[in-house]
Amino acid sequence: MSESVRTPLDLFEEYGTPVYPGHPISLACYALVSARTIADVLVPGGPGGSSVVSSKAVTGAQDALQATGAMLARLQRGESLDAAVKWSNEWWGRCIRSHRPAFDKRLEPGLEQSARMEPLFRALVAAARARAAEVAVARMAEAPAERPAGAEAESHAEAQVEPGAPPASA
Repeated sequence: MSESVRTPLDLFEEYGTPVYPGHPISLACYALVSARTIADVLVPGGPGGSSVVSSKAVTGAQDALQATGAMLARLQRGESLDAAVKWSNEWWGRCIRSHRPAFDKRLEPGLEQSARMEPLFRALVAAARARAAEVAVARMAEAPAERPAGAEAESHAEAQVEPGAPPASA
């Protein structure tokens, strides 16, 4: 993986256009390369779609983009990368077979491209998961500490007591 890969254009130059209709691993790389988190890629975008489906930087058939979104959603819910790669390869095989004989010549090039992109895919998912964890920790740190019910009223009552006066509960 090139350390300078930062935009979808960089991916096109390094890996080429995704083999049509689009292997989910390859399409996920194009979607994740400019996203901070997986959730950023899965922002709803129209009826039954997400930003991965409507992105102009991710080129593929509608069903391939939807499969990519489904695979990324599984990852967001905590599925392992190995399971996501397996699911994506199985989906690719079913997709190509469903368009026989027209797409037969695309099966191997799509698998080869996704295999070349798999290390990048794993790195992008790991980075997106790490950023999501950082965001979650930051949000928890920003949230006010929860106090037991009635604690605020007690502390307000204590603040109203004059110095030297006995506590209200005595």
